[in-house]
Amino acid sequence: MRMSDLNETRESYRNTKKNKKQTRAAFEKNKITEEEQVENNSTNIDDSSRAARAERFQQEQRESIEQAAENKSKALAKKLNIAIVTLVIAIIAVFLILFFVG
Repeated sequence: MRMSDLNETRESYRNTKKNKKQTRAAFEKNKITEEEQVENNSTNIDDSSRAARAERFQQEQRESIEQAAENKSKALAKKLNIAIVTLVIAIIAVFLILFFVG
């Protein structure tokens, strides 16, 4: 049980003792409004934690997209380097063949 729940329970008990002279209908009405207030407070807390979780998720998504783009760039650079080296070797081979044949 959370500390806030315990405090709310204590406060509710105190209010109950204090309001013994109330009619049953008035007591039920006060109880309902207190529950609504507690629910509104928990909703606000949930909304802020949801917003924080959503922000963290978006940040992680951005980082993962950036990481994926970086990995693709590295792979493409490696393939490009291999193609350049292959073409240089092929050009040298053609010049050597033309030099010895011609």
